[in-house]
Amino acid sequence: MPCIADECNVSVYTITRVFNYVNYSFKHLPSVLSIDEFKGNAGKRKYQCIITDPKNKKVLDILEGREQHILIDYFKDFKDRKNVKYFVMDMWKPYKEVAETFSKISP
Repeated sequence: MPCIADECNVSVYTITRVFNYVNYSFKHLPSVLSIDEFKGNAGKRKYQCIITDPKNKKVLDILEGREQHILIDYFKDFKDRKNVKYFVMDMWKPYKEVAETFSKISP
């Protein structure tokens, strides 16, 4: 884990704490989905993106970046996007555009 901590520019303790809550096996989107970024440097990117289920207090995934193409590639594989009733985000334009795009597309 020291390597991950170094790559993300955070402490080993932070990495350990996050891994305790990350659920990489989830296959269905929750009814409440939250998205935000955090400062790091994984993959030479300044920000990573964290996907959470705030209702159940779970980290669902951490993406290498917050750019629109990364978000689209990630969310396009979910067939149950219509199950998301609430999408919690700040008003960073790519988050808003991805939410609008996927709310209009049938799986």
